[in-house]
Amino acid sequence: MDKKYSLFILLLLAIVTLQKIYPITTNLKYHEDALLRGGGSHVQSINRQDLDDDEDYDEKLKESENLASNLDGVQEDDDDNDTEDTKEQQQEIHVNATDAPSQQKDVSRPLKFYILNAPRFTSDLIGITPTYNETKSQIASNYYANIADTNEQMGEIWLHRLFSNFTHEQGRTNDPSEADVFLIAAYNHLARGLGKHNSTLLVELYKELIVDSTKPHLLLTPTQNPTESRNVGTWYLSKALQSMMNDTSLLWSVGYERNRGWQGVEVNRIIPIPYVVRLSQQGKNETKDSIFKRNRTKDFVFYAGDSRRMAPQWAGCSRENITAQFMHKNKTHEIDDNIDIRIVGRGPSRLSQQEYNTKMATSEYCLILCGDTPTSRSFTSAMVHGCIPIRVGSRLRGLCEKPCVNRWGWDVSGINYPHLPYSDRIAWDEFPEVDEQKFIDDGYGELEKLFTVYNTSKKARIRNVMEDTHRGWVYGWGDPVTSVEFGEGALYIWKSFQEEVMRSLKST
Repeated sequence: MDKKYSLFILLLLAIVTLQKIYPITTNLKYHEDALLRGGGSHVQSINRQDLDDDEDYDEKLKESENLASNLDGVQEDDDDNDTEDTKEQQQEIHVNATDAPSQQKDVSRPLKFYILNAPRFTSDLIGITPTYNETKSQIASNYYANIADTNEQMGEIWLHRLFSNFTHEQGRTNDPSEADVFLIAAYNHLARGLGKHNSTLLVELYKELIVDSTKPHLLLTPTQNPTESRNVGTWYLSKALQSMMNDTSLLWSVGYERNRGWQGVEVNRIIPIPYVVRLSQQGKNETKDSIFKRNRTKDFVFYAGDSRRMAPQWAGCSRENITAQFMHKNKTHEIDDNIDIRIVGRGPSRLSQQEYNTKMATSEYCLILCGDTPTSRSFTSAMVHGCIPIRVGSRLRGLCEKPCVNRWGWDVSGINYPHLPYSDRIAWDEFPEVDEQKFIDDGYGELEKLFTVYNTSKKARIRNVMEDTHRGWVYGWGDPVTSVEFGEGALYIWKSFQEEVMRSLKST
């Protein structure tokens, strides 16, 4: 390993060990800078909310070696060689590459990060630079509200704005020479959706921004499947940046799951983050008490989702098999009145978003099923709405046990690298999980045993954890372009990243 990097990892280990990660503050301060103002005062109403089962695009048949097919429904054919994409002048960072960190640095302070972003792929797209443009801002808002195929496309802009809102005490620095870590922000999904995407230009601009290749870099561009990652340029950007690092292990990424095909880095350098749940501006007024202290039907179990047609082939996951025993019309089992489990299509049987949210908000338990990959938005929704998640199977813990198969599009990350967010602060072993095969064989029996194990006191302890960490599952309320009503997702992610860095250093 490079000598400078060896010194640096020792420094990071000392910082994190002595500091034990600075405490998360509960309130983000709003800075009066143009990016955080979002370019205007208008707040785009949420006109459409996708149900959680739309976490990845409608199943596409696996193409032999070509993972760069078009996204469904986002836009007309948008080639990377868009004729209007010419290299624009960017705001350059006029600093020299810094030397390796000195061993004399103050180890009593928390880690500091500096944000790298090319305006061409961030602030220009939402009308912030070079001067405020309300039309551009409104177009971006409309894209997220009405055109984007999934909520998760909003993750990149929420993350950039949230991290930009950190104070110096929380870890952000405006001086690159002071930074221990560099965060990389880019609105790749928005750029492609607006016809402004060019992978070659994306890579060129961000390679020019790198000022110190001896320090860790964290990509803030989560995506959802291998095809999308290539279409929006995230995968190519990741590979290009790794080639510039003194050590490829210096590039990290956030991700909705630990998936190499999605983020372009190894699973042990992906920080699992929550999916994006759309929350209206008015929802900010809902208190924790109203979420976690409301009356719920005791031991009521809810699930509604699409069948995920390709999931059996790609992952050995059959939602129809998992739910079949609960789908009969004649309710004969004694706990049938406490169960609402359904596979829905895209027709009249599909719940409205309001109906779906209400079901989660009034049920005591929500089933979390596998799909094409281990993760889905339903897990985050359950945490946001105060519904105790029941994991069916061990996939979210990084395993692949019967009937799971690992064929295409996802990684068996291993027990030490689960897909569950915030494992550094949430004891997920305390939350309910049932064996997938046993649930298929006798779902009623498995639920009855679970109801016995999870008595009132145990459920109360879990609900307390959910309440204490609630804002960590929220990126923000309202329009991601203009809203200044932020959750604490980035604060929790930053802490998780530091814990993961510390763990990686201990293993080297």
